[in-house]
Amino acid sequence: MNKTFKIKDLGDLRYFLGFEVTRSKKGIMMNERKYALKLLIDAGPLACKPAVTPIDNLVKLSSTRSVPFTDVHAL
Repeated sequence: MNKTFKIKDLGDLRYFLGFEVTRSKKGIMMNERKYALKLLIDAGPLACKPAVTPIDNLVKLSSTRSVPFTDVHAL
């Protein structure tokens, strides 16, 4: 490709389309931490105070160990 196109080696890939790319012995990891932080900074909720919600954060949901709803009717 270098013969046909002018190519420049930028080194190891670190960011691609908002994804942070890291390499390890286990493989390649991709996450959107940088993009998510940028959205939070732009929108401004990083300075907001936390609020109490009526949701129990210790509940563990399971698709096999829960009791099905009885009050749900099919349309």
